[in-house]
Amino acid sequence: MNSSPFHKTRLNISTDLQQAIKAQDRVRVGALRAALNVLDNTKYRPRHNAFDGRAVSKAEIASLPGTEAQEHASASIEYRRFKKPNMVDQLRSEARIIRSCLKHV
Repeated sequence: MNSSPFHKTRLNISTDLQQAIKAQDRVRVGALRAALNVLDNTKYRPRHNAFDGRAVSKAEIASLPGTEAQEHASASIEYRRFKKPNMVDQLRSEARIIRSCLKHV
């Protein structure tokens, strides 16, 4: 069994996702699915940038979880502008969940 931090984090998120689905917690389900996508994209991300051929740094790969959480937080600002308070709360909650579950990656 693989005991890397990456693998442990993915396993924990998968378990949490199953529980969130059973509990019908839409916000948590959405956030955990986004977190799993980040992990999968990080794991399979090519080591070279296809556009300019330069090597993709470990720092760039490590920044992906924070980037995903920031995208959710930024989207919440846009929804606030359009007076969609339910979406603002949902996206902020998702951003917190994503940051929390990916902090060890």
